[in-house]
Amino acid sequence: KGTPMFSDDWKDIPRKAPSHWKWGDLSGGTQAELVGNRYLSFFHSWFLDENGKRIYVMGACTFDVNPPFPLKEMSPYPILCKELYTAKPLGFVGNPYGTKWAENLEKVIFPCGFVTDTLPSGREVFHVSCGENDNSLRIMTLDKAALLKSLVTVKK
Repeated sequence: KGTPMFSDDWKDIPRKAPSHWKWGDLSGGTQAELVGNRYLSFFHSWFLDENGKRIYVMGACTFDVNPPFPLKEMSPYPILCKELYTAKPLGFVGNPYGTKWAENLEKVIFPCGFVTDTLPSGREVFHVSCGENDNSLRIMTLDKAALLKSLVTVKK
């Protein structure tokens, strides 16, 4: 008895990226956290370069607090930094996929989680943990106000 934890009429949230996002369909990423009147999350997507290699990129999106949780805003471009993709790809002994597979993992970023922090200066930031090239962990620190201001409204 009582309210069921999950509804039988639950539907998948579409992964199809809005028309401005040219870097593949939206895939996994961080947890969603309430920021103001919307949820914020960081995601990744991938596309093929001119040589047929996958390039993974990261973006941020916000979505409504009410089901079916439609996208509200999204990064206009991938979130990048100078040091991104510098970790050496997997190549250690015991890699179950082999060295050839590891050589193709030169541009992989996967956002895993994030926290909000206030620096001693009073500036609010997001610390985003990311897996890089299936080998390393990177923490990216992003200015909260600048990130939220950069998001563009998703057209319905």
